[in-house]
This record gives sequence, structure tokens and C-alpha cells, in this order.
Amino acid sequence: MACGLADGRSSGFVSSEVGGIVAGPRGPLPLPEGFEWFDASHPSPDAMSEAAGRRALELASRSASQGGLLVLLSGGASALMAVPADGLSLADKMRTARALM
Repeated sequence: MACGLADGRSSGFVSSEVGGIVAGPRGPLPLPEGFEWFDASHPSPDAMSEAAGRRALELASRSASQGGLLVLLSGGASALMAVPADGLSLADKMRTARALM
């Protein structure tokens, strides 16, 4: 689903200077130009989930000077792009996610 969302919205919309990411548990699938794949885990986050989340934050920060940001999320984004809050570790976030399931 995530690749379909990216493909459907990227044509002429996503700047190669900003780009985009797709995070999912299965892939990589063919992606539109300018997109990066993150083989992240769901339902429990992993190191690639954190990497995807940090990359998303970096793109969001850069997009501010580019005139905007388009965010398309499907189910599972809290695990697929998981950046722990300051003072917490990824292991803390993983334990919390498991406790809530």
C-alpha cells in the first residue's frame, strides 16, 4: 500500500531536492524516483523503523524551506517510523509497544 501511495502522489509533486521515503515490512518494491526504501518492522519497531523515522524528520525539516510537505500514512506508521522521545531508547519504545498489543 505504501508504495502505491508514493507512486500515486509523486509524479511531478515530490522534488528531487527533498525526496521521500517509504517504510514497510516487505520490500523493497519499485519506488518512484527520489524515494528511499526502509525495511522497517511492524507491529513492533526495530532499528530500521528508527532510521526511517529519523529520515522522515530530516526530510520534514528540509521541506520547510522548499514550500511544503506532503505526508501520506497508512496503518502501522507508529511502528514503521518510530523515533523515541528524548530520554527514551528504542528498546523502551519496543517494550511499550509489546505491552500495548
